[in-house]
Amino acid sequence: MLELLSLLAAGVPRGGADLAARLGVSPRTLRRDVARLRDLGYRVQSARGTGGSYLLPAGQGVPPLHLSEEEAVATAVGLRHAAAAYGTDGPGPAD
Repeated sequence: MLELLSLLAAGVPRGGADLAARLGVSPRTLRRDVARLRDLGYRVQSARGTGGSYLLPAGQGVPPLHLSEEEAVATAVGLRHAAAAYGTDGPGPAD
């Protein structure tokens, strides 16, 4: 789901067949995933038809992240370990 969100947020319309192939899912699964993103509050735009495409408009606010207590603790622990491993700036550029 996060990879789909990243592809949609790239600022260019992406064809449904291209997205499905890149994600290794069927076109039907892609449509379900897009519907799920919409249910979560993302305003995914779509163009119907054979050459149909999807796009997440630029500047769209991301809905708040709802975590359970366990998920929040796991996230905090992961961030603390990442900060210890990479410092506050995160990992450096790839060589």
